[in-house]
Amino acid sequence: SRENGSPSFGMGRWFITESGKLCFNADWHAKTGTATAITCFSHRKKGGLIYQKREPDGQWYVFKSRRAQATDEFAKLRHGDYVSSQLGRIEASVSKAK
Repeated sequence: SRENGSPSFGMGRWFITESGKLCFNADWHAKTGTATAITCFSHRKKGGLIYQKREPDGQWYVFKSRRAQATDEFAKLRHGDYVSSQLGRIEASVSKAK
């Protein structure tokens, strides 16, 4: 992540709550230290569109169109592990961040 321009990375697990929210419980690492956070998302389907919002007070946005668009959040998802082989480089870039 580069939230607010500062690099960080989260290590944790995804889970689904009883109410159907998709959540990520992670330890986030940045130059300033480590902090634990749980981030949850709600999803709704309407008229062939799937909407998503970050809980508790995010705004609804299109997650996936009936015919997926390049601008859909869904388009960012890829099958496979694209991080493990780069984890050392990611950790180093965060620790050297200025």
